Amino acid sequence: MNDLKFAFRQLLKNPGFTTVAVLTLGLGIGANTGIFTVINTLMLRSLPVRKPHELVQLSIAGVSGRDHTFTYPGYERLRDGARLLAGLFAAGNVGEGSMVASGMGGTETEIIRPQPVTGNSRGP
Repeated sequence: MNDLKFAFRQLLKNPGFTTVAVLTLGLGIGANTGIFTVINTLMLRSLPVRKPHELVQLSIAGVSGRDHTFTYPGYERLRDGARLLAGLFAAGNVGEGSMVASGMGGTETEIIRPQPVTGNSRGP
């Protein structure tokens, strides 16, 4: 207990050191909390679906090992012919394309990057 009293007396005697120590601890704790929140959200929590262990991702690998994209008719054939899947959807990349969204009166603008997606549905 005497050591704790001595430590507090020393911190009160040196306000500059105390300020730097408190700010350093605050920044360190805040940074760790932020990093853990991001990692927890992206990697540790399971997806908000009924059976996340049954999700699969389909891709086409070429001779060079790089992924190739599905055409939309290819996606439709997969969707219509997949009897063991509960649903199938596709997502694509626009590339470098972007759009500008503006708020009321055009004062606030934001650059957005669209991504085309299909619905999770069966074919006819």
